Amino acid sequence: MLVCFCSLGAAPVHRGFWSDHASPLPILTNQTITALALANGTLYVAAGENLFVAKPDGTELTNVTPKLHKQPADQVTSILVDAARQNLWIATNDNLHLAECYSFALEAEHCERTFIEDELKMYERLSRNAPQPSITAMAHDDHGAVVGFFKDGVYLYSLSDEKYKSAYKPNSIYNWPIAAILTPNLGFVATRGDGLLVIDRVTGAASRFPDKNGQYIRALAADEAGHLYIGSVGLYKAGLTGFVPDHAVQNRKVGR
Repeated sequence: MLVCFCSLGAAPVHRGFWSDHASPLPILTNQTITALALANGTLYVAAGENLFVAKPDGTELTNVTPKLHKQPADQVTSILVDAARQNLWIATNDNLHLAECYSFALEAEHCERTFIEDELKMYERLSRNAPQPSITAMAHDDHGAVVGFFKDGVYLYSLSDEKYKSAYKPNSIYNWPIAAILTPNLGFVATRGDGLLVIDRVTGAASRFPDKNGQYIRALAADEAGHLYIGSVGLYKAGLTGFVPDHAVQNRKVGR
């Protein structure tokens, strides 16, 4: 495998606090959001031990925690959407190996583990010859991935040549990446202290939207209509176009 820990782009452009570009939704306002997902017109929101569903506008909030197969103290840390098979995979305590499969209606299902095994294989692939040993955030598609590492920065990874390229180094090693999503052209990465990063997948150019009052982002999700959902202390909604340069927006969409 060829591995390159090259640098891309210039120093990140600071473009104001992320919360100035987003509107708070009127639900779970004082709770720490730990995972987010969107599927079939439903927003799935984890807040520690609890899981909620709501409409994407924040209405019709319902606590669905009793439907989960987990211990009461288990923290919901990942919600993955298998759109092809119409399933959700929900992991607790950062243990993707033990993720449980559910329908979009959160009925427990006995699913083939192909989807989750593919996710684990991608994790293993990205871990081989990586710049650091511990991945803390990743998002991938058929072309590549954006990957964040413990006490390190953010890298772009190409599936075609299997090379890493550095895209962002945090101001402190303690501000490592903790959540990521991809559009075809951009990577959105949340950090525990350096705010929200928006990275051009071609040029490697990064824009940085700092946290306000120490309220950092823990979860991200986006929909096909161009909305970004941000989980911090409380839940926020924004337009993807508000976080990207004008030249990256086509027909009011961001690479979608």
